[in-house]
Amino acid sequence: MPRWRHQEAAYQFAKDREATMLAMWMGTGKSRVACDLLKYWKTQRVLVLCPVSVMAVWRREFCKWAPLEYLVKILDKGTTKRQAEIAAKIYNEPEPIAVVQNYESAIMPAFRDFLLGRAWDAIVLDESHRVKAHNTKVSRLAASLSQRGKRRLCLTGTPMPHSPLDVFGQCRFLDYRVFGRNWMPFLYSFAVRGNPMIPQQITGYRNLDVLQERFGRLAYQVDASVLELPEAQHHVRAFSLPAKALRVYNDLARDFIAALDDGEVVTAANVLVKTLRLRQVVSGFLQPDESDALQEIHDGKKKLLKDLLEDLIGEPVVVFCEFSQDLRIVREVAGGLGLTYGEVSGRQKDLTEHATMPEGIDVLGVQYQAGGVGVDFTRARYCVFYSPTYSLGNYDQAAARLHRPGQEKCVQFYHLVASGTIDEAVYKALDAKRDVIESVLGALRARQAA
Repeated sequence: MPRWRHQEAAYQFAKDREATMLAMWMGTGKSRVACDLLKYWKTQRVLVLCPVSVMAVWRREFCKWAPLEYLVKILDKGTTKRQAEIAAKIYNEPEPIAVVQNYESAIMPAFRDFLLGRAWDAIVLDESHRVKAHNTKVSRLAASLSQRGKRRLCLTGTPMPHSPLDVFGQCRFLDYRVFGRNWMPFLYSFAVRGNPMIPQQITGYRNLDVLQERFGRLAYQVDASVLELPEAQHHVRAFSLPAKALRVYNDLARDFIAALDDGEVVTAANVLVKTLRLRQVVSGFLQPDESDALQEIHDGKKKLLKDLLEDLIGEPVVVFCEFSQDLRIVREVAGGLGLTYGEVSGRQKDLTEHATMPEGIDVLGVQYQAGGVGVDFTRARYCVFYSPTYSLGNYDQAAARLHRPGQEKCVQFYHLVASGTIDEAVYKALDAKRDVIESVLGALRARQAA
């Protein structure tokens, strides 16, 4: 089967390079390009690091695009010590091998020592935005592995899911000469900081033309415009918070803005923590004290979901959630309607061996981090965003689980929104691809001023 035009262009861009990022939108076939490159390079020892949810996908990709070329070992069972022993044995086999491991296990000491003690003809980081940070264990491992891989590939549809600075960790793995090995000089070059004494307080970016030019030396970029997909439509289902919940919400918002006005430092991490309770109230829950259990204070969003699922009975539906208590509500609503519920979360993976939505499941509850990459939900054409994510990357990845090659029907996305709350600000920012944190703060201040 010939490569698509954009796949051929990506292949030609990468085939004579030691390091390349295939920054190709979800569904544009970057795994095919990667397999073709591995064959062209005649690689004998291949390492693939990826999220847990993507591991099984690589068995399918190798079987489809490089059949009989590699002995593929998916390390998804046993302790990391045992996995390291199995990988070491496979490494010494005479035929070409491909070892597939997830990021979380790769950083464990036993497996990390195995990885760094071997030379690899090629190292592939799938969903490479997972190593974007400069100081996480997985990013530091990637930096160390850079010297162990003769060829290095990053695959991602969202190379900059949060900010332009997200390219640092990925490019450090590919070729440290592009942006250097050290974070602070990179930060000084491309970030505008509100307080030079607080490195994490970033108020803007600069020299982005230089950043993009350097990034372009390594990356072949393909957006969704190359795909001929069915139409996707977005709908908003709104409700108003009941009086009691609205009073709680307004009190929390007022206290948060007052703290900022008193000089509390504004960082992305800080805003995420401080607005957590606001988001919980919108979903219907309240945690009076950090030591207390969550209490249900309204069922407005739950009722919206129930009404929508009743209208869609007979159709498979995917419901994306941010919080575990939201998944509990989705399970409860589905069960009340006599619908079969499945889940993709940190504790449960109801997927086929090919990481698709199984037949027989009517409603699939999905947590963004667990089911936003590497899975295929094209069995469904209806998707509900029960609670929004602050991450544009997570949001785009989630939508692309349904609206991707293989989808033959118009996809309907439903957003459940509490009117006049943080929900509206988040979805407006995501839709406009603006900074969510800034939009949330602006909306909260505007509401307090009204």
